[in-house]
Amino acid sequence: MKKRIRLAGFCRFILAVLLGISLAQAQFIPFHAKLERVQQIFGPDGNLEAEQIINDDYMRNSIGSSYTEGVVGNSLTGQMEKSVKVIENARDGRIYLIDEGKKTVVITLNPIGKKQFQPPAGGKTKTYLGRTCTVLSNGQEPGEIWIDRELGYPVHERREVSLAGNKKMVRISRVTEIMVNQEPDEKLFMVPSFTGYKVIDNTR
Repeated sequence: MKKRIRLAGFCRFILAVLLGISLAQAQFIPFHAKLERVQQIFGPDGNLEAEQIINDDYMRNSIGSSYTEGVVGNSLTGQMEKSVKVIENARDGRIYLIDEGKKTVVITLNPIGKKQFQPPAGGKTKTYLGRTCTVLSNGQEPGEIWIDRELGYPVHERREVSLAGNKKMVRISRVTEIMVNQEPDEKLFMVPSFTGYKVIDNTR
């Protein structure tokens, strides 16, 4: 097993978290959050074999566009490996995954739509960073997702996935700071020209 975990697979995990939540509200509440995302692989003996950490700044505006900027790091070496940006543009319905290290951008359709997430009413609740969350299970995978009831955003998640060879993958995503009703700079959501980048457009 290689020490480094592919970024594309990790970003698919992030999007999968959002896809599992129902849609309801028409209005988006703007906010700014700082996040930590961790992906770990444990061997059959329980020892950590690989770990990747992404520290993100996430911003969402009132029309539903979001901007994420983070640094991918390898905690086993202590090195910061690359800068990553994700623009979810509500105006054109596309997601732009920008890998500045490899000078590539991947464009996909935004599966989220134009409505804010709303977790189902009732059920188990917990408080995280002073905010009320609905607790959802991960289906067949061990773990939970905590959805902020006002923002419809996953503020804490833990998943476990069994791998071949009796190995295990653990994925943790958690908000460490959150500031609500802060409208981000509109320039963050402007799609750049990508001059000098390899563009992979999956929307065609």
